[in-house]
Amino acid sequence: MNGNGKWLARLLVAGNAILACLLILQEPSSLLNQTVDRAGLPGHISVSALVVLGFLAVVDVVINDLLPPKYELRCALQYRHTVYMLIALGCLSLIFVIVKSHGPSSSMVHYGMVAVAAMVLAVYDLRDRYLGNPR
Repeated sequence: MNGNGKWLARLLVAGNAILACLLILQEPSSLLNQTVDRAGLPGHISVSALVVLGFLAVVDVVINDLLPPKYELRCALQYRHTVYMLIALGCLSLIFVIVKSHGPSSSMVHYGMVAVAAMVLAVYDLRDRYLGNPR
């Protein structure tokens, strides 16, 4: 287990993205579920892709941050910033869909905060890599 607390922030952002998307898919009365259903297959693919990105981030945290140093998933370390930037992009896309379909909504705040947190994690990852500490 690595000494910094970024693993917890990564886990929280990834878990939040996963849970928010699963709630969209499982709650038929929600505004976003109706929007995704109206979009059809592309809408379901987009939300499912965000779930997959969240699971990739969780796998990265478990293997690279929580397991002993002898276990390392190099491709996850190399593309960690990309996964978090894609999570941020996915959340911002959901905000765009909400505004386009229904106008401003309070759920925009949640997805905006997840997007900002994911973007900050990506920037910290790039900074750490530049300074020579990829974990």
